[in-house]
Amino acid sequence: MIVIPPNMKSQYKRIKEAALIQNKLVCQVACEATLRKKNAQSIATKILLQIIAKRGNTLWVPKTKGKVEDTMLVGIDTGSLPGGKNIMAVCGSVNSTFSSIYTKSLEYKGMEDKFQTMHKGVFHIVEYYVERNKVPPKDIILFMNSCSMDQVRILKEYFIDEFVKKCNEVYAEKVPALQVIMVNTKTS
Repeated sequence: MIVIPPNMKSQYKRIKEAALIQNKLVCQVACEATLRKKNAQSIATKILLQIIAKRGNTLWVPKTKGKVEDTMLVGIDTGSLPGGKNIMAVCGSVNSTFSSIYTKSLEYKGMEDKFQTMHKGVFHIVEYYVERNKVPPKDIILFMNSCSMDQVRILKEYFIDEFVKKCNEVYAEKVPALQVIMVNTKTS
């Protein structure tokens, strides 16, 4: 836990980068002014919950009316870093309560490399699921940004078809069913 004084508030991002990226150290950073607010007990509770979650503990488990065992939820997002680097983040649930996740960040070079990187990232998370659960998921529900119809065709050809082919090679009779849900994240 790192508490930074008001005159260092602008250093918040640098401190987090130094801890997480350079030193691989999970930390919680809070501004001193935040801790001095009237609702300090509520703020302290929220900070404690964040620390607990970062240590790998489960804070809550969603309840469902139906059975969703052996289902894996996966999300993919992309972004750009300074210097023109393209980054893809893939995050997937790895237990039946969706309370434990595994993430993978990958760099890719332009559109020609994007779908292959997506394939690699999702398959990496499926492999982790198998390592943890000893069997592949029965269903994979993939959430991603929506795209135009010509891009849907490209997505199917260069990602979905290749991913299913690789799953058939590796998992034979236990090939996960893949459902893709495209979410329109643009709002007006």
